[in-house]
Amino acid sequence: MKNFRKVLSKEGYNLRKVLSKEGYFIKRRV
Repeated sequence: MKNFRKVLSKEGYNLRKVLSKEGYFIKRRV
């Protein structure tokens, strides 16, 4: 269970990174 939580937080971190990157590109385009 502990391992699962670690993986989940890692996925969330990657997702957040990708989202922030996407938002950055969208802001630059507008």
